[in-house]
Amino acid sequence: LVRKLDLGNTARWSHWAQSPECERDFSPEAIRECTPFQRVLVSWCFRPDRLMSALRDFACEIMQVSTISPRSLNFQQIYEQETEAKVPTLLITTAGADPSKELADFAPGVVGPDRYKCLAMGGGTHDLAMSDLRKASETGGWLCLQNLH
Repeated sequence: LVRKLDLGNTARWSHWAQSPECERDFSPEAIRECTPFQRVLVSWCFRPDRLMSALRDFACEIMQVSTISPRSLNFQQIYEQETEAKVPTLLITTAGADPSKELADFAPGVVGPDRYKCLAMGGGTHDLAMSDLRKASETGGWLCLQNLH
């Protein structure tokens, strides 16, 4: 890779090395001569400060998407386009991403404030959760069960 890209050629690589966004500033020759992952490796070796950006760009290029950032939740859109009344909806969250507040704000406008309940699962809540689930299915209410793991 070093020979293939002529990485020792200072004149060829000085602009790239000084670029504030080097991961996006590869020369057309470098783009032709190496794979997207090889461009990540070059960035990692010579500009480790740009590794995260290089990896993000690599992922976007490989997956052919414009961004890997999750779109913001729009509960109105999810409700209208992706849910059915008789099918439960499962929201899988990651650390630091808990949409329960947004759901709690949205739900009363759809089902009414008295027909939305949120229950954090834990020791001894199974029977209460089953009771709440039965009630929600009978009344058309919504039940948010948290901490299912």
